[in-house]
Order: sequence, then C-alpha cells, then structure tokens
Amino acid sequence: MKNKATREALRGLFRLLAVAAFAIAAIVMLVPDAAQAADNVVKKSVKAGKEDSSVKLTKEKNTVIYEIEVPKNDAELSLDVSIGSVSDRLIFTFYYDSESNSPIYRSEVYPDESGKIAEKWYFSVLKKGKHYLSISGAGTTSTTGTIKLGTAVDYFNLSDKEDNNTYKKAQKLALDGEKNYCFLGKLKDYGLDDDDSDWFVFTTKSEGFFLCGEVIDNPYASITMELYDGSGSKPELKFTYSLSEPQEKLLKMLPAGTYYLRISGMNSSAPGGFFYNQAIYSVSVAPYKELKGFSLSKSKLTLTTKGSTSKATLTPELDPVDAIPRSISWKSSNSKVATVEKGVVKAKKKGTAKITCTITDVAGNTKSQTCTVTVKKK
Repeated sequence: MKNKATREALRGLFRLLAVAAFAIAAIVMLVPDAAQAADNVVKKSVKAGKEDSSVKLTKEKNTVIYEIEVPKNDAELSLDVSIGSVSDRLIFTFYYDSESNSPIYRSEVYPDESGKIAEKWYFSVLKKGKHYLSISGAGTTSTTGTIKLGTAVDYFNLSDKEDNNTYKKAQKLALDGEKNYCFLGKLKDYGLDDDDSDWFVFTTKSEGFFLCGEVIDNPYASITMELYDGSGSKPELKFTYSLSEPQEKLLKMLPAGTYYLRISGMNSSAPGGFFYNQAIYSVSVAPYKELKGFSLSKSKLTLTTKGSTSKATLTPELDPVDAIPRSISWKSSNSKVATVEKGVVKAKKKGTAKITCTITDVAGNTKSQTCTVTVKKK
C-alpha cells in the first residue's frame, strides 16, 4: 500500500510538472511576440487641451498610445485625429483610467479615397487623471503619415456628489427652479463603479411645488424619478415618473413639508456600449406661486419708421416675481404697423397697433396685458 501510494504521489507530481512545463513553454513562445509588439509601440503624453503632431506611424512603429491627462473631474474630452497617406485600416481604442481596464471605445477606421483619415470623438464623463488612446496599424500593411491629435476639454457642472445613493445620504436640493445636472451609469463591465441611484431631499414651507426632470444626453436611457413623502420615520413613495419623456409636474395639493427624490433605474434600449450605459439628467424643484398678474415695462410706446427709435423691447414683470410661467406669447393687432417677437417691437409704417402679451403659469392661470404703439413717419 505504501509503495502504491508513493507511485500515485509520483504520478501526480509528474503530471504537475508536465503542466508547468507546458505553461512555461507557452510563456516562452509568447514573450518574443510581446517584446516585438512593445518595439512597435510609441508612447506619448499629452495634456488635455493641447495638440500634438510629433508622431509618425510606419511599418516598424505601427502603434501609438497617447496618455492624455485630464486635470479635473466630470470632464468631456474631445479628440480630433487626422492622418495622411494611410493605405489600410487603423484601429482606434480608448481606455478609461487605465490600459488594464476594458476599452470603452474601439473602432476600425478606413481611409478615404485620398488616403486620409479624419475622425472626432467625445468622451464623458471622465474623472481627473490619465486616460489612454491607442491608434494601431498592427496586423496590416498600413503606412501612414504624421498623426495630428487635437484635444479639447470641457466640464460638466454636475450637482450630485457621491455617495448619495441612499435616502440617509440624500443631497439637499434648493427650491429655486434651477436645473441640477447629475449623472447615472452602469459601468461595472468596464472596470468602473456603478452609479445607478441618486437621492435628493428638499423642504417646502408652502403648499404645492413644481417638479421637473429630463434626460439630457442619452435618448436611449430609461430613468425613473420617484417622489417620497419624508414626514414619517421612513420615506413613503407618493409618485413615480419616467424620464423617457421630460417631466414637468405641478403637485399643487401637496402640503408643506420634507420630500425625497430618488432617480434610478439607468437602462438603455440601445445596443451595448460604454456610452449607452450612462446618462446625464437634470432635476429641479420650485415652490408653486400662483400668477396673480403682471405688468409691462411700458403701457404706451412711440416709434418711428427709421433709425434707432424704430424698435423697442417690452419686458413683463410678474406678480409675484417668483411665479413660474409655462408660456409667454406676443401678438400685434396690426402687423402692418408694428410687429412683435419675444417682446421686441418693430415699427413698419405710420399708424397705431396694440401689442398684447399673454402669460400662462404652470397651473394654467392666464393673464394678459397690452401696450399701445404709435408709429410716426420719419
């Protein structure tokens, strides 16, 4: 038994050594290729917002990896690439944060009839740090001219600050009607963290408020906006809205108090891809103030048919000033005498016309005011 056990142990050891030898052989076979591939790569550092035209791809140096440094969070990076004398396709690959992550973009691009490639891409929402663009002609017979890479960077002023993914960490939302731009994304497949839920909290001191939400940059995104009553020990769901269509909701009868908003459910109806798995949305809330009336900056106006006095601007002044208009329309009683567009009145010929401004607030209350315009010949 002892000899048999010894023989079995030796067989197991031999099998292990055989596997190890095979693995080592495979590595030895791969190492020269890896070294050769490394010899073909040009690495170049570029700061976002700068241009570079110092790299030329050849058969010997057929891949360039640009390390692009983004100086701030929530950046949108645009890349403008042009290359001449291209005889075959090039592969463009963009890596978020690290070359070891899965690429967030990959495309094979072929030259036009004159042998040129000109492409432009936008990547967002990037974080501060280094990101990578690879341009490769490896595996083809490509010969290319100099690569001209232009970079530009813009920034989203995103309002949501992580991690506001639970109601206990809800972010305060001002009741000023201003749009707050925020981000959701399902990015685990790309080696990044998911951000698929944002919570906000606000308190209103009067009855009723106006709630708005909209997806900004991904028409395929499906996002849900939920409103919770925060008066109890835990938020209680009141309403659910889909942001597949922009939402403008007047919740006129809700009492004063504390409310929570949850934005979640980031999904896309488009084919898979990094950019379809994220979206920027806006959300805003404002207290409801019924429009009691308004006045125009002028009730009478005298214009001439020529010169600097041939036009003037009428401005409505709301009562109360923080009432939210849904629509403002303008009309002239005689457009042959005077026209009006967005409050700008222009004289046409001698005569008299009445300019009427009509404002409807978010609850459907409508008020009108007129200005009498007299046009004199000059």
